[in-house]
Parts: sequence; structure tokens; C-alpha cells
Amino acid sequence: MADGDKLILGTDFNEENTTTELTKSVGFLPVLDLFNDNGVGLLSIGGQSVFHGNVVSKGEAVAAFSPGVGVYATGDDGGVLAVGRVGVDAISEIGGVGVRGTATTGRGVVGSSAFGPGVEANSASGPGVLGTSGSGHGVNGLSRTRAGVVGTSINFIGTAGVAIERGIGVVGIGLQGLAGAFWGDVVVLGDFTVVGGAKSAAVKSPDGFFRRLYALESPESWLEDFASAKLSKGKCQVKLERNFASVIRADSYHVFLTPKGDSNGLFISRQTRNGFEVKEQGGGESNIEFSYRVVAKRKDIAGKRMEKVKLPAMPSMETKAKKLAPLPEVPKPRPLSQYRKG
Repeated sequence: MADGDKLILGTDFNEENTTTELTKSVGFLPVLDLFNDNGVGLLSIGGQSVFHGNVVSKGEAVAAFSPGVGVYATGDDGGVLAVGRVGVDAISEIGGVGVRGTATTGRGVVGSSAFGPGVEANSASGPGVLGTSGSGHGVNGLSRTRAGVVGTSINFIGTAGVAIERGIGVVGIGLQGLAGAFWGDVVVLGDFTVVGGAKSAAVKSPDGFFRRLYALESPESWLEDFASAKLSKGKCQVKLERNFASVIRADSYHVFLTPKGDSNGLFISRQTRNGFEVKEQGGGESNIEFSYRVVAKRKDIAGKRMEKVKLPAMPSMETKAKKLAPLPEVPKPRPLSQYRKG
């Protein structure tokens, strides 16, 4: 047989168009071993290709079926190289795994693309991507010019962080920029604690700049309400606004009065859970207006005075110093021309 002649194995009639079948029923050793010290161990072409331009059919280059592992490939550079509109099409049935990548010290699966997604995962009802780790990050995303991780949802939660036991659901670290930014309403179910900073609002002033206005702080949890009323012959009955009264400890609250006219002075003559009575001092009978401020403790929480705060475990300074070191570069696949004929 000369170099380049076609070799047909395993058929009764040695015909070119029949299927070659090699069967081995015992032992673990492979049915067929292919070795090439300088090139590709096996080149398989299915359908139209760069080698046979006149072939217009479509088919699989390699089809592997096994109750165990369909294809097992090892290599110093790559175990499997697949080139095509779909490089590898893996299907698993009955709760199996479509593609499984395993590595001892390297990466189990690497996906790279010049313009599209490096890895795209889709699921009809389960997670699109599921990342788990025993001691590292479950998912690590890195981008030099865009977002490291983007979570988008049509009708539910774009990104969710959950700490099952002791931990932090979501952590944002700003080494040189902001630790977090929100466009839209924000809801916090639980305590909101600011450490090493102040709570403030940025309000746009007529000069076009945003000016910072700070929130008042108190050693206890207080709620306030403001309103105005008017004396009639030196006295006035004031009722607490019903919704405000429902959220405060109405058995004890403070009232501060400010008269809006000349008088002998005002005082609180009687105070109940529903309101209070204001009178003019010295038996005066003025008909002036006055404003009042009611300060009461919040009813639904304890709000302990000067309560000690135990901070959660935060990322170490060593992590910040490393500036979240970038992931190693993804190796680029060798040019397809190295595998082409000739």
C-alpha cells in the first residue's frame, strides 16, 4: 500500500462505501489506538468541509455513544479540538450532563471568543449558569472595560445575593471608585447602618449644583410630626394624626410649642394617647395661631439607647491591596490552519 492510498477495514467485501466496524468485547484497553508524534491523532470530517468542497451533506464528524463516557481525550494543549458553526454539540438525557470539564489544578472548562460570549448557557427552567466552589468563589467575573458580572431579569430579580448561614449577601468594594450605585428606588428590609460616614441627601440648588444636606442623628429611635393649630379664647384641643399615632409609643411623647403672635405664653395642660390640650398662661384668652412639634419613640422596634454595634466580617485589607488581582489570561486556541491538510 502506497502513501495516500485509502485503507478500508472491517468489511466483508472491502468496499469503500460500507462501514468499518471494530469490536472488542473483553478487557479495558481501547479498540483502536492512533498515535502521531508531530500532528493530529485523528482527523474526522462530516459533511461539507474545506477538504471536500463538492460534498454538500451535513453530518457529525464524530458520533460517540456509551453508557459511560462517550469521548475521553487527553492532551498537553487540548484534549478535544472541534471546529465548526457549533464546535461541540453535547446532548445528555435522563438527568445527565451535557458537557463535563474536570481539572486537577487548572480550569475545568475554558471558553473564548473574539466577539461573542466566551461561554453561553441556557436553561428552560433551571439556572443558566451554576457555579459552586468548596473554598473559592462560586462565580468570578472580570472585565477590563465593562461590567464584571451583569444580571438581568424580565420580571424578577436581576441579581440576588444570599448568605445562607453567617456571611454577607452582597458586598461592593470601591478601591478607587464607588462601592455601589443605584438608579431607582431602594428598599432595605432590616437595619440600615452607616459606618465611618454620614447619611445625607443631595439636593439640586438653583445654581445647578447638588448640595449635600445631612440627616440628624439621635441616640434613640425617634419619630417626629409637625403641624399648626389656633387658640380659641386661650385654649385648643389638638388630636394626633391617626396614622402617626399608630406607629409611635403614644403613652409618652414630647410636644414643643411655638406661638405665632403676642401672648402670655403657651403650655400643655393635658396629654393623652390621642392628643393634647394647649392653654395660654395666666388665664389669657388669646386667639393666636401656634405651631407644634411632636416627638415620640418608634413602636415596632426597641431602639436601645447608644446600642453597641457589632460589625460583620469584611474583606481583608490584603484583598483590597491586591486590588482583586485579575484572572489569568485565557489561552488562545491554535490557528485552524495548523490542522488543515497539507
